[in-house]
Amino acid sequence: MNAQERWYAPTQPRMNQFLSWLGTSAAPWLETNAVAVAAVLVAWFVYRGAKLSERNGVLAALRQELQLHQMWAKGPYTRGVTQPAQEWWRTISPRGTVFKLTTAATDSAVVNGPDLFLNRGLLVALVEYRQVVGHFNQLIDRAMLFQANPQLFRLWPSPRLKARMIDLLSSIHYEGIGDDKTEAVHFHHAKLDKELRCEESLRLRVALWVVIGWRSSPRRREC
Repeated sequence: MNAQERWYAPTQPRMNQFLSWLGTSAAPWLETNAVAVAAVLVAWFVYRGAKLSERNGVLAALRQELQLHQMWAKGPYTRGVTQPAQEWWRTISPRGTVFKLTTAATDSAVVNGPDLFLNRGLLVALVEYRQVVGHFNQLIDRAMLFQANPQLFRLWPSPRLKARMIDLLSSIHYEGIGDDKTEAVHFHHAKLDKELRCEESLRLRVALWVVIGWRSSPRRREC
């Protein structure tokens, strides 16, 4: 008897015993509990389908919000490099208004993301973006508070007040929006967009997450 036959000889009875047990014990149990097993599977897939729907909704809202913010974030504004013609707050009027950004979808993604997203880098980018938008809005509040001074709306406003108003509006753009090197809205908007695109591309990982609940953060080279 060769080695393969010696291995197969004791293995075959064990396989026969297993098949015998499967026929006498497991099969009747499956027949008895088939409805319960089916109910568990249906409940699982309904639950996972709801989580997938929630995930898609959060991602869609976040993508739409980023597209709206693009009007503010596109920049870039680099102090000493941006041409005076692009500084609308100087050429039009120091009474110009910059509107604040809302972050409803970003806030929702920060709260629900840990349970829905696979890309951990997206969660980090969300928190960072939320912080710089808050700073951007604070700069706007500071400028608009000064803009409430009625002296600015005279026919010939004080040069000192006008210069201060222009300086505050400049801060919104150079410190609040910035460029590729300044960690402000422009920089973190681009970073968040990149991480969101990575999350949206993880189709196979998302399928595994939905079906069996397995989650794994992608490697950097996958994005």
